[in-house]
Amino acid sequence: NRNYLKLKSELLPYTYSIARQAVDGLPIIRAMFLQQPNKYTLGKSTEYQYMYGPSLLVAPIYQETKVDKDGNDIRNGIYLPEGRWIDYFSGETFEGNTILNNYAAPLWKLPLFVKAGAIIPMANANNHVDEIKKDHRIYEVYPSGKTNFTEYDDDGVSEAYLLGKGATTLIEQQATGKQAVVTIYPTKGEFDGQLKSKSTEVRINVTARPQSV
Repeated sequence: NRNYLKLKSELLPYTYSIARQAVDGLPIIRAMFLQQPNKYTLGKSTEYQYMYGPSLLVAPIYQETKVDKDGNDIRNGIYLPEGRWIDYFSGETFEGNTILNNYAAPLWKLPLFVKAGAIIPMANANNHVDEIKKDHRIYEVYPSGKTNFTEYDDDGVSEAYLLGKGATTLIEQQATGKQAVVTIYPTKGEFDGQLKSKSTEVRINVTARPQSV
């Protein structure tokens, strides 16, 4: 539980951004047929998995399959839409438009997949929001093709966002051959308490050590 709560706290900037999208767009938790509508997703076969925003696919364990005394189990019937998907915890990659069976899912490893090309704003692990380092921003990037993500931020305490008091930052990545370029555009908008200067950490997830940075 501690590890999952830690991850939840680190994902807060991503969660906050997709929550802003949900005001007038897609919900935070998205049924699979919203990602890829087809005969399979429109049925009940994917009812126990979902997209968390545009980049994370979650397939919770909802029944015992081959659980042992140590809590080791497997998950069957995980549907991966078209594209390439990365196991968030192991880095193993899977080609989409497929169904995974006998997927190892011990207690410590929730079936969680990241879509190739994902850009995920992160924060330092924290017990409550006051521990977040507001002068430091983190982006996890999974290079593939050309994608972008818009991070959203506001004061986090008032309803000033209803008056347009908020800020957005566009992050873009483009992978060509063995080269990946990440571009962070200037932030637009403002709100009370906004920091004008931040340090930036970019975590680029790759399958081999880069030859140069």
